[in-house]
Amino acid sequence: MKILYYCLLSSLTFFSGCCQSGHAQTISILSTDLSLDRDPDDWFDTFLFLTIDGINPAGIILENYATDSVEDKTMEFTKILGCHNMPVLKGIQQPLKTNEGSIISSNYKNGAEFILETMEKAKGKVRLIAVGSLRNEALAYDTNPELFLKKIDKIYFAGGSLNGNKDTNVKRDTIATRIIVNSEAPVVWIPCTDEMKQKLSGKQEERIEGCSSEVCSFLTGLLSDWREYRGEEWLERTRQLKGQGKNLWSIPAFIHIAMRDNFNLKFVSGTMTFDNVNWTDFERYADGKDMMLTDLNQEEITEWLTHRINSNH
Repeated sequence: MKILYYCLLSSLTFFSGCCQSGHAQTISILSTDLSLDRDPDDWFDTFLFLTIDGINPAGIILENYATDSVEDKTMEFTKILGCHNMPVLKGIQQPLKTNEGSIISSNYKNGAEFILETMEKAKGKVRLIAVGSLRNEALAYDTNPELFLKKIDKIYFAGGSLNGNKDTNVKRDTIATRIIVNSEAPVVWIPCTDEMKQKLSGKQEERIEGCSSEVCSFLTGLLSDWREYRGEEWLERTRQLKGQGKNLWSIPAFIHIAMRDNFNLKFVSGTMTFDNVNWTDFERYADGKDMMLTDLNQEEITEWLTHRINSNH
């Protein structure tokens, strides 16, 4: 009944509030590991997900840190942004497992069920944006691959690298990564590497802190809680002390979805693959089903983001 309720809300949200009008538009679901103090970069993603024209948000799936407190905090943020009916669901919090070829998941399967029910109800395609692990997407695909492939537009995934570094988002669920990356679903890959990160500068963070809006106060509070949790030694090692700025990783996904041509994002076509030895990899060729981000202008992106946050009232 809870999932049905969320989907009824979602069907209204598709064409009102935070979404654009249209009968067969592509709608988006965000899967994210939002938390209260672990890393506030996901809250910046959520801000863009709910405010950029063309995203057409249909719901937010929480994973990994999906506690009642995180759910409440997420709903508070959606209301601040004017999205009062945005569905927020607890997704799978533990890595997927296999048993004799079958996928086994932990509790909170609401996220995967929401993906499939949204696909069934949507008149157009459904876009999935994963800025955490891919476990909710993988369970949805494994449950009903025919529906999934019929209705999927693209899967945006922020994680992994070309050199096989065991980054957080892939490491959290390698089974889920293998299922999605090696499927026929088209993936837009945003590698999580130093070259591709977006560094919010200390001055930009200071401008957000100096803004009096609810959005700025909300994000500033999360940045403060995160620094308290991480501690000075870790922050100094990663150059993210107060005044040095904050690493962000997924902003190009939202820019690309909105097709903002004024940004110098460079993507190449090809096929993304995953195996337990080399981890994430990409073979380039013109008619490949996947795309990979290869270049960006970090300062341009973070300046645009800072202005957008400060202008939101």
